[in-house]
Amino acid sequence: MNNDIMKFLNIEDKDIIISKILIDGNTKIIYLEKILKVEYCPACSSRMHSKGKYIRKINHPILQDGYQLKLIVTQRKWRCTNPQCNLYFNDQFNFISKYKQSSNITPYMILNEMKNIHITTADVARKYNISDTSVHYIFLQYLNIKRLPLPEIISVDEVFLDIDYKHRYALVIMDFDSSEIIDILPNRWEETTNAYFLSIPLEERKNVKYLICDMYNPYINYTKRYFPNSIAIIDSFHVVSWIIRKINNYINDLKKKFQIRDKKIYEDSCIKNNRPIDFKNMPTSKEVYLLNNFKWLILQNVENIDYQSNVRYNHKLKAYLNTYDYEKMFFQLDDNLVQIRRLKEKYIEFNKTEERDLEKINTLLSNIIDCYSHSTLIMFKEFSELLKAHKQEIINSFIYITDNNGNERRLSNGPMEGYNRTPKDFKRNSRGLSNFEYARSRLIWANRKNESILAIPKSKKEVYKFKK
Repeated sequence: MNNDIMKFLNIEDKDIIISKILIDGNTKIIYLEKILKVEYCPACSSRMHSKGKYIRKINHPILQDGYQLKLIVTQRKWRCTNPQCNLYFNDQFNFISKYKQSSNITPYMILNEMKNIHITTADVARKYNISDTSVHYIFLQYLNIKRLPLPEIISVDEVFLDIDYKHRYALVIMDFDSSEIIDILPNRWEETTNAYFLSIPLEERKNVKYLICDMYNPYINYTKRYFPNSIAIIDSFHVVSWIIRKINNYINDLKKKFQIRDKKIYEDSCIKNNRPIDFKNMPTSKEVYLLNNFKWLILQNVENIDYQSNVRYNHKLKAYLNTYDYEKMFFQLDDNLVQIRRLKEKYIEFNKTEERDLEKINTLLSNIIDCYSHSTLIMFKEFSELLKAHKQEIINSFIYITDNNGNERRLSNGPMEGYNRTPKDFKRNSRGLSNFEYARSRLIWANRKNESILAIPKSKKEVYKFKK
């Protein structure tokens, strides 16, 4: 059994013996020491004299047969008998370091735990019976995460970390093909991006052919400023999101009009019937109810709506209704709603075209811009101006590439949008962030598949060199 435990602990020193094993609840306590033998001074070769024993309690965060292991290590203290040398040292064990209360395998197990971005520092600290600060320090001590080489296709977007004024919106740079994070910058300020990107050799920056982003103009200008051989691509998701946001605002404004009307009717009724005015108990009108609960009928793509012909009783409206009935009632609330959906669907249909010829895409987009510019609705006039201003970048979004798996993919910020939830979850689970270097390392460590660990950990000075 002792030999099995020695293998389990990954102890290769044959001079170590297990003197005793105790079990206390779910903890297995293992007593270790070195075989007593003659020791000679490594400095002068004189015989060493034993000066007693030094007992250390070491946490070894591995479970064996359901037990948590705790090591009681006995270290003999030795002093050289040569008065001119007088060297002093303790027995050395290869699985523990000086002054440490955990075995050497602990940092690697902590790093493995931290791969899961949903696990907090406090969770890891409790599991390994160490402090939050120690987990934080170990994580930064064993990692030196650097920028990945620039690929042909990169995506850029900001994430809201809100650490402080300088680290409010961090800039994430992603490899479109692998979905791995190339790097995370503390902010998207011009002075930061200039210093960062211009420090990268020009030949490497020339490798970038496509830059995918939203409609933020400084991102689009990266192609001219930093990546001379690239073209900008505006992700279709952000274009569609723009008009959806405008439609949602229109619905909210419409709802406010009905709420003002309802409030006036309720107030007049209370005065007429000599009742106290309590707006908290004011009944919700049919119009407000429909706008609150069925705006998805206009915001959602028509082809994605699951129309149900079976009727169900609606207690609020006091009628048996199906999807078609709700749709009819919703669009009767305002004369513009039908036209809004029709024009919105026109762009959705264009965005989903399988056309690959960019000249034909240009013609289709020009027709849509012309159609919107003649609309009586202000939101679509504004939308036409937006499409006109970013016409070429939108056309570029219909470029398809063949990925490493041989699949054809349209260029989009889909991988980035899918990733953006990760920093939000990390920030929420952490209940706020105070250290950008830690946040950057944690986010990249959880994302990359083959990030290396330092064989020689950084010193405390190196770990906290970013603090001023």
